[in-house]
Amino acid sequence: MSSVDQDVSKYRKYWNLAEGVTYLNHGSFGPTPLVVQEELARWTSLLASNPMNFYVRNLPDYLDEACQVLGDFVGTSGDNLVFADNATFAMNMVAASHYLKEGDEALFTDHEYGSVLRLWRQKCKEVGASIVVRKLPNPLGSDEEIVETLFQAASKKTRLLVVSHVSSATAVILPVEKICQRAREMKIPVCIDGPHAPVQVPLDIDKIGCTYYCASLHKWMSAPLGSGFLYVTPNQQQHMKPSIISWGRNMREDAPTWKDEYHWLGTRNPAPALAVPSAIKFITETIGLDTFRDYTQGLVASARQSYRLLTGLDYDLGLDPIPTHKPELAGQHRYGSMITLPMPDFVPNPDAQTGLHPLRVFLWDRYQIECLLPRWQDKLYLRISCHLYTSPADLDRLMTALAEYFETLPR
Repeated sequence: MSSVDQDVSKYRKYWNLAEGVTYLNHGSFGPTPLVVQEELARWTSLLASNPMNFYVRNLPDYLDEACQVLGDFVGTSGDNLVFADNATFAMNMVAASHYLKEGDEALFTDHEYGSVLRLWRQKCKEVGASIVVRKLPNPLGSDEEIVETLFQAASKKTRLLVVSHVSSATAVILPVEKICQRAREMKIPVCIDGPHAPVQVPLDIDKIGCTYYCASLHKWMSAPLGSGFLYVTPNQQQHMKPSIISWGRNMREDAPTWKDEYHWLGTRNPAPALAVPSAIKFITETIGLDTFRDYTQGLVASARQSYRLLTGLDYDLGLDPIPTHKPELAGQHRYGSMITLPMPDFVPNPDAQTGLHPLRVFLWDRYQIECLLPRWQDKLYLRISCHLYTSPADLDRLMTALAEYFETLPR
């Protein structure tokens, strides 16, 4: 029996998912497993039972222990990590600290997340720097071709490279380790935007060799909403500057570290961060990383084939996923647990008044299906995210809904 044919009910029992909803958007907001919800509640209750004791005496140790567990999972020392609410918070922490001046350039690919580009455009505008967005090959081709194409846009003015590990809109896995290797040769710091990477793909930050790594943990790890992290390489930690100023030290008056400015921001509930080890234990011990990846990647492959059959169009007519495979690269793939599929050209644009896409409204109102409809390079796409609670029947339901919707449209 293939992994895709396994009884998904044995996985669904770990979540309290809403009845009747087909949830295919774990990549945006991942539902939290029951065992992690319980740990989140335990930490919140412990805090409420004696806030003074929790904050003043114990919180530094709690955070250090959670950081070390996380560091072991993502391939670095816990000393190099601070918790952040999500990857957006972490990226803003980098923007507040990384020095850019007039005439400098920050380099991006055309697969980067919209809010990340917006943030760095604002940062560059403030100091007189500029951003350069490099279009990657389409089809993407080999790792080496991606690296060569990207660094053709690098120059002596390039003071930072921001690149996704797994892109949001296009869902593709980019060769970040090889990108960082080339960047080190050119002495260009690299900030990796990695909210979709932990769990979905193997992650070893020290091996990658980046300067910064920003991630959310409420996605594929299924940690609580409000949990993420920032990695900073040791030789850059002393240069970090907080965008939110508090006391700049922990309440226990321990020896100062670079993390103090970020872990003590006043009275806030750290329970989402402290529950992260329970999410790691759930995905690694209760489930198993290989089980997760085999199962979800099998679903992604099935969704890709089903969509091709549904449209009745060949890949060379524009219905292939983003990184159309070259024949000589047939054994390679750039998808993990989610995939982005282009909509046919006859599908209309979003409603001009509401901004909602009629397909999104149709999928929810008629079928209670949750998925993402991103736009990339002026084209509409459908992104399908698969987790352990996703079943082949969920994908069949989506394809049935799409077929019904397409039938309503003029060709």
